[in-house]
Amino acid sequence: MSFEAFNKDTFKVYIIAIQRNGRKYITQVIDMPDKYDFPKILKYIKKVYNCNGTIIKQDDGKEILQFSGDQRHNIYDFFIKYNVMDKENISVKGF
Repeated sequence: MSFEAFNKDTFKVYIIAIQRNGRKYITQVIDMPDKYDFPKILKYIKKVYNCNGTIIKQDDGKEILQFSGDQRHNIYDFFIKYNVMDKENISVKGF
């Protein structure tokens, strides 16, 4: 048994696209651990991918990143390209 299994983070982040109406979409990043800097990630994604975004605080204290448009693949590529998290920790949902 290797020690790498103990060093890996055991969380799952979900990137989902929700259809509002017609061709309009909202992309949400759910279940991100609190160790990440949400405002910094939000600011960078908004600037690079030319979309609007916000941080939504839930009743249980968790935060959700929400972006306008279908940004699932852009956010996934951002997380992989800049080593924010591993591929195993990301799940892309949606149609």
